[in-house]
Amino acid sequence: MDDLKNRYRQVVADIEAAVCAANAPQHVRLLAVSKTHPAASIRTLYELGQRDFGENYVQEMVAKAAELSDLADLRWNFIGRIQSNKMAAIVRVAAAVQSLGSERHARLLAQAAKVHAPRLPLPVHILVNAGDESTKDGVGMADVLALAHVIERELPELALCGIMAIPPPLMDANQTDAPELYLQLRALADQVGAGDLSLGMSGDLRQAIAAGTNCVRIGTALFGPRRNS
Repeated sequence: MDDLKNRYRQVVADIEAAVCAANAPQHVRLLAVSKTHPAASIRTLYELGQRDFGENYVQEMVAKAAELSDLADLRWNFIGRIQSNKMAAIVRVAAAVQSLGSERHARLLAQAAKVHAPRLPLPVHILVNAGDESTKDGVGMADVLALAHVIERELPELALCGIMAIPPPLMDANQTDAPELYLQLRALADQVGAGDLSLGMSGDLRQAIAAGTNCVRIGTALFGPRRNS
């Protein structure tokens, strides 16, 4: 676990350095993406002060939540593909959902939250398919505001925080300034809900912070290579 602790401290330092380099006034949250990694590793990071963890698979999140139920203020963020038949399980456990990618799922999630969520409203981010990639879920950038309007006007069970995006890989991984697409996502987030932007992973942390992200989702740099699910 010493390697995990050292990686965590390095990631926290990297975030702080990127904030300073960008002269960014905002606080940047670290969402530790713990999918496929054991509950013991989550407990180790919790002991170092980490509270927000991201999971992609419902059954895995539910199992880990049960194993770590003694950690009362641990916050599970669901960031994976939403399936209609698993929404009740998601809202029972997740403190937030960052991967809401359609009006249909928004309505179904609101219904499930009304019945099963321990607290209302349930915080959500709209998932944006920023590069219109066929392999990724989410709504196109041009459709985000329409979905936001539906959530805010018609679904009081959901609290719209902002947007979450996984942009196409950077052409230049050494680029230090904010790519134009990232700046466009920042501007879009400012028009959605509470204006929160969840953008940036292990490979583009600096660029996302330069663009003004509020949350970075870090897996590999924290936990090492992903285990088989």
